[in-house]
This record gives sequence, structure tokens and C-alpha cells, in this order.
Amino acid sequence: MLEYRHLGGLDNTRLNDYKSVMTTSAHLLRHLHLQQPPDPANRAWISILVVAHGLKAVSEQLFREYGITGQQYNVLRILRGAGDGGMSCSCIAERVIDRDPDITRLLDRLERAGHIERWRNPADRRSVRARLKPSGQALVDGIDQPLAQLQTQVFTTIPPSDQKQLAALLDSMIGALYYPSPE
Repeated sequence: MLEYRHLGGLDNTRLNDYKSVMTTSAHLLRHLHLQQPPDPANRAWISILVVAHGLKAVSEQLFREYGITGQQYNVLRILRGAGDGGMSCSCIAERVIDRDPDITRLLDRLERAGHIERWRNPADRRSVRARLKPSGQALVDGIDQPLAQLQTQVFTTIPPSDQKQLAALLDSMIGALYYPSPE
């Protein structure tokens, strides 16, 4: 099992009462050395930022053990979903979670490592496509189980029904940020 020392570990024994934590923000106050909780919207905003930073840190630590970055894992996962036909590089750029303005350089590193291959689209020579090579497939498949264990470890204190509610709330925020309804 991985240890996440730089975040103080994922010691879930400190989370005695999930509902109490949700109302008092004890961990947020402790983490940021605050004397009193901010208003609810600000508390939610700050909490999301703190959690996003923590999730990124522990997942990057996992990916480093496999010699890749989180962005590289994201591209490999996207290409796994694309199948043997691969995907255009511009399409990959649209789907990555952390938008990298230089997707070409990111793909260059994966290609040099032997994880992907790229070729010009015969129907449109301006378009470049990419797909996983067997080593890339093996790498992303090999990360599946440790990543699932990490997710289980992180979510162990949150009951499945609350995980569903959290996912729905975050999806609403994604909609508000990326797909706002026209006024």
C-alpha cells in the first residue's frame, strides 16, 4: 500500500463522525489554521480547492511510481478508450482534464517512451492521429488496480450514498463552470 507522507498520510481514523465534519469543517479549519469557518459558499470553495490539491498530489505520487505524470496517464487513458483506430491529437487535447497548451510535446514524450504511436491521417494530411502501443496499454492497465485502491482509500470515510450525492453536486458545478445556461 502506498504511503502519502507529504500530505500527512491518509489517516482515516481521525474522521470519527463524517456528519460532524461536514457541519463544522474541523479538518478545513485545522488544515488552514483558521479560527472560525468561513461562510458556507467560501467554505465549500476553499474545501474543493484543498481536496483537489490533495487528490492531485497523491495521484501524481502514484503515477511517478510508474514513470509518468498525471497528464500522461490521462492521455493514455483517453487513447485506451479510443481503441485501435486511435484519436486525432486535437481531439485528445479537448478531452484532457488539465489542458496543456502544448499537447504535441506531451505526445512526443509518450512516443519517445514507446507508449504511443502517431501517424498522419491519410484522408486529411493536416491531421495527426495517435494510438496506444502494447507497452502503453500494459502501463495504463497496470495502473488501474493501484488507482482503484487509492480511490477506495480516499473515499473510505464517505458512504456510497454520499459519494453519489457528492458526484452529483460536483457535476452541477462542472455544468455551471463549463456549460452555463444562456440568459
